[in-house]
Amino acid sequence: MRAAFLTVLMVTVTLEAQEVRVTRTRRVQLPDNEISFISAVSPDGRWMLVSGHGYKGAYLTGKRGGKVLQISDAPGAGFEPRFSEDGRYLFFREDEFPDQKKVSSLIQYEMSTGDRKVVAEKASDLSAPTVSGNTLHFMSGGKIHSAKLDNASLKSGAPDIFVVSENLTPVVYLNGEARMVKPNGDGSYIWASLSPDRSKLLCYFAGKGAFVSDLEGKVLFSMGPISAPRWLNNRMVIGMEDHDDGYRVTGSEIVCFSLSSGQRMNITDTPSRAEMYPLPFPDGKNVVFQTPEGEIFVMRLKVK
Repeated sequence: MRAAFLTVLMVTVTLEAQEVRVTRTRRVQLPDNEISFISAVSPDGRWMLVSGHGYKGAYLTGKRGGKVLQISDAPGAGFEPRFSEDGRYLFFREDEFPDQKKVSSLIQYEMSTGDRKVVAEKASDLSAPTVSGNTLHFMSGGKIHSAKLDNASLKSGAPDIFVVSENLTPVVYLNGEARMVKPNGDGSYIWASLSPDRSKLLCYFAGKGAFVSDLEGKVLFSMGPISAPRWLNNRMVIGMEDHDDGYRVTGSEIVCFSLSSGQRMNITDTPSRAEMYPLPFPDGKNVVFQTPEGEIFVMRLKVK
């Protein structure tokens, strides 16, 4: 792939004491090996995990791209991975299809050494991993499983709180107690995540759009058709407004929603390029996204 540095039209959005401005967009340089999806960013922002078509394989690269390190060639390895909070470990699933039935294994990859450890092996219902403080959580066999990570610096008296999806319904766990959260009643809930301070739930409800609720299930903000929503910080959500003709994507812009003002605005305005699946860096100042053509970009934001 050719490298390019694009200076884009600066779009300024004023959101009641908050201003978001795109200051630059840079294409990530990647080799021509079918890498086309962005999956995760390490807590220190040093590493990005990218994958191939259909989330096959997993590769580590820097924010500017260049060389990549393949850590898995398995199907599904790039789908919903998770770093530990200190960035020491990366957790991801590897899928197999014996007798045309999918089974998945959960892999722990140590970033500094490249050592691999199988945490769960060949489960038919293995959920995406999630991390709360010094503990890894995942579902298998219809039950929550937990494993302590060996990093004493993450141990604290903070409550153990995380969210998992059970049959397309978000379930919030607080110190081992499960609470099913269905603010819009029965239906399909996807892209569930907790705010950085773990006080609010962000989710997308099929047929209605994205929303933010408290952990009891009371809707605080309805944001409309914002797909693939993510927390930019505790007071702002970023996502995409995409359109298709039933066969292909016809356009997509990155949008944000301010909880401070209750306003939603476009971050990008580029009809010639469809920006999709924005993934914020932990610093809240950089966002990586992809296009239907398989390109990956990092854009720099100025947030006031």
